[in-house]
Amino acid sequence: MMKKTSFKHVALWCALFGVCYAGIATDAFTWGQSPSVYSAQGSRAQSAGSGVSLPSVSQNPSPAYSGAVVYATTESPYASHSDVFLSDVEITAVQATNDEDAGAVSSDPLENLQRQLEELQKTTESLQKSFDDEKAKNAKKNTPGSAFNTKIAGQARADAVFVSQDDVSRENLGDAENTIGYRDIRLVASGSGHGVFEYACGFKYTGNVTLLDVWLRVKDTKYFGDLAFGHYFVELGMESVEANYDRVFAMLDENSTSFCPGRRLGISATYFDQDRQSRAFFGAFAANSLSTSPHRINNDDPGLILNTRLTSAPILVEDDNGFVQEVLHFGGSYMWVSPTDTNSWNFNSQGLGWSGTNPYFLTGKVPLDGRSYSVANLETAWQRGGFAATAEGYFSSVSDGGGNAYGTSIATRWMLTPGCTRSYVKQTARFGTVKMSDDALFVDYRNRIIGQNFGAWEAVAKWQWTEAEDLKNFDGTAGQVNRLTTGFNWFWNEQTFWTFNWEHAFVNSAKSGKAKEKMDFDTLVVQGSIRF
Repeated sequence: MMKKTSFKHVALWCALFGVCYAGIATDAFTWGQSPSVYSAQGSRAQSAGSGVSLPSVSQNPSPAYSGAVVYATTESPYASHSDVFLSDVEITAVQATNDEDAGAVSSDPLENLQRQLEELQKTTESLQKSFDDEKAKNAKKNTPGSAFNTKIAGQARADAVFVSQDDVSRENLGDAENTIGYRDIRLVASGSGHGVFEYACGFKYTGNVTLLDVWLRVKDTKYFGDLAFGHYFVELGMESVEANYDRVFAMLDENSTSFCPGRRLGISATYFDQDRQSRAFFGAFAANSLSTSPHRINNDDPGLILNTRLTSAPILVEDDNGFVQEVLHFGGSYMWVSPTDTNSWNFNSQGLGWSGTNPYFLTGKVPLDGRSYSVANLETAWQRGGFAATAEGYFSSVSDGGGNAYGTSIATRWMLTPGCTRSYVKQTARFGTVKMSDDALFVDYRNRIIGQNFGAWEAVAKWQWTEAEDLKNFDGTAGQVNRLTTGFNWFWNEQTFWTFNWEHAFVNSAKSGKAKEKMDFDTLVVQGSIRF
């Protein structure tokens, strides 16, 4: 029985016959007998007397081989038939000069051409498969209903606050009460769309409803970087933008809440370098607030806030799983506030544990009478493995001789459990949530296992100093406070953790018109938090 001849073999034989016939008719074959191999790479050269472009031929001496290079030209009237198959095709017949190379390349030009065509077919099939995969991936991204994705997340916190104070503190600040109850419940919807937009909308309930982040961000615009507008944080230091569920301590640094106005309505542009480790933030905000938290300034008329924050993390080492090995962070920020004539600066510095009846150690109003004021901040942080240290300083000044206020905080933390660390969030240049290895999970939701491991343990300590006794016409309790806070965090998993904090406050303050007195104030807070 005769073997069935494939179309590919017929095409190959026809191509070879066409080349040979054209060469015999026009004497267009050139056989090189010198021990060299020619390459068809490079610019195209003109075929002599024909005006048809052919690949330029460069010589690459090789003493191990002797061979021939064959070109089909259009000088022959029959060359057009061979051009269908062999236009600009180089047929190289290479003959091995030793036994070792004899099996590497066949001396038959037809077999070499067939091998090249088979390799070209494999490459084409591979490229086609890659193209089809990418096309399917893009089609899935752009299908109706998947252009925007939204996820709902939330957090619930409860704490117990126990207070101990001396008689002088009780006389000047009032008798603080111990409390046990929930602190707040938060619900946030966030997402992205078309790979360009990001958005968030959040609320919290603490007996009344308070607006949290409500913003829209357009990423990587031509002139404004990441352009955002809505209700979000004025940036004044690393801790001012710390997410609630990423906190190291039971509450934010009191310097941050005393000097930073929190969330405001505004618009901002954020620029990043290529690896997003350096960042420049510029924003303009309305000075009034939609929040009901007492830690706010300018309660009445809007006014204007201009804000900038520059940060850089020249050292940032992460492994393939996103665990931070080392990070070195520097930054500085500045806020200028120009309120309306009827406004005042409300300065508040409270003890640890907002859910209780803890007093404000320093509190009062500075009448601005149309004057502006400003706050500057410097920040630095270093984390290596499980150990980290952060430091921030604040300086505030009221224009036209209105006085100054100061604050400093230094904090350390040490993750005692191997394989666990805190992440670094490039988008806002801050430390993020705790990342845990599976070997450390105390509560493993996915596998429904409880108590197999001990969770992650983190020891923490912080010292804070706040001074507000140089402010002119200050109506309230002025002076200075030093706080020492220690404790630890126990993470059951990345969503659930317990915080144990003890704070001792050295208060040296007095109400307007009275002499300052020294007081001691101790607070113990046990707080549970779950994120869902």
